[in-house]
Amino acid sequence: MSLDGCNDDTGGTCGFGSTLTLNLSAGTHFIRVGGYNQAVGLFDLVISRPEIYDAGPVVSDPTAGSGGAPASVLQGAAPYSMGTFGYTANATFSLADDFVTNGVWCVGAIELVAYQTTAAAPTITGVFVEIYNGDPSTTGVPIPGSPGFANNLISTAGYTVNNTLTGVYRVLDTALTDTSRQLQSVRIGLPTPLSLNSAALPGGRYFLRYRFTGSVASGPFVPPITVKNSPPTGNAIQFNGTTWAPILNGGGGQGLPFKLYGTSAALPGAFVNLGGGCSTATLEMRGAPHVGGVVHAEMVGTNPGAIPLMIVGFTNPNAPFAPFCGCVQHATLDVIQVGTSYNWQIPTIASGIGFELYMQGDQVFGPTLACDIGIGFRFELTDGYRIRLY
Repeated sequence: MSLDGCNDDTGGTCGFGSTLTLNLSAGTHFIRVGGYNQAVGLFDLVISRPEIYDAGPVVSDPTAGSGGAPASVLQGAAPYSMGTFGYTANATFSLADDFVTNGVWCVGAIELVAYQTTAAAPTITGVFVEIYNGDPSTTGVPIPGSPGFANNLISTAGYTVNNTLTGVYRVLDTALTDTSRQLQSVRIGLPTPLSLNSAALPGGRYFLRYRFTGSVASGPFVPPITVKNSPPTGNAIQFNGTTWAPILNGGGGQGLPFKLYGTSAALPGAFVNLGGGCSTATLEMRGAPHVGGVVHAEMVGTNPGAIPLMIVGFTNPNAPFAPFCGCVQHATLDVIQVGTSYNWQIPTIASGIGFELYMQGDQVFGPTLACDIGIGFRFELTDGYRIRLY
């Protein structure tokens, strides 16, 4: 039996208590708990993967890859015309993306995504990370407790780095079964959790900056957040050794996929299906509902003879739209867009945190048919969704 990890009194601004972040192999593991100064008695043991922030998805099709593998699809065909698989993050180039806290966050681990072309095994040999209190291209500076950008965290005492293959492939839309770019997860456990938006470290907009080294010649590269039919996904930046510049693809700003793990007293962002649909069409929600992120809604299965509408509401009536139709209205008619898709780039402003809004699709038919609400048209609503931002 070997030791996977140990922690005693995490301490710091996140409080006392033991916290340990590990990637464990399949099988049976044993947990040993000891009391302070040999104390005995009851204790709380919480085992979870406590994700408190997800910058956005990298998988845009869960089964399109080789053998049905998940794929991160680069949409090169018109009208999207995207041309970049990933962005260099190596000894010279580094990347940075922002996030905004929605309460006190105690961050104990960070998960990044990278790839090296043709790699058939994990290849990351160096991980360099820094967290800034603002935009590093202007006035942002590293926060207290940040790892230090000159330190390779793989060999820095106290840090744990787990590099694994994900089974997700970065592919072009004309070569979906390509297996040359398998994405790698790089998860970093911090020796002392960082307490963001605390008395010691006031909240607001932070930037996560990082780069890698790898054991093969290409890259390492980082794929952007990938949302089907949505070229803009964020506002990340890249440093080329001299200057910072926005990351663009197909003319739209790109966000970078990363996750933060730890504890938070605030509710995370979420898409919640509220039901209420009476339509043959369905509404699909994609993206990441956080300030600075992107939300993409698409109505699929629409009737060619109908006019498709996308409805965005700031309140939820939760009431029958037309009692004899079976539809329940979950979005007030505050924004109405003709078409089967709606793409929304959420502004990076702290006031948006915790905000809720609602979306619903609608097929409009004419002339008068069953479910006419009295104006000569029939309305068929999809299920409604609540979107909570963080």
